[in-house]
Amino acid sequence: MMNFIKNKFSKKQTFLCAKYDYKMDIAVNQEEAFERRRQQKAIEAARSFLC
Repeated sequence: MMNFIKNKFSKKQTFLCAKYDYKMDIAVNQEEAFERRRQQKAIEAARSFLC
C-alpha cells in the first residue's frame, strides 16, 4: 500500500511541476501589480476629491 501511495504522489508531484509556466506566472504577477496600482490611484483620487 505504501508503495502505491508513494508512486501516486510522485506522479502527481511531477504533473504539478510540469504544469508550472514561468512566463504565465510573470504575466499574472504583472497584471495583479497593475490592478493594485490602478486601485490605489483610484483611492488617492477619491481622497483628494473629498478633501
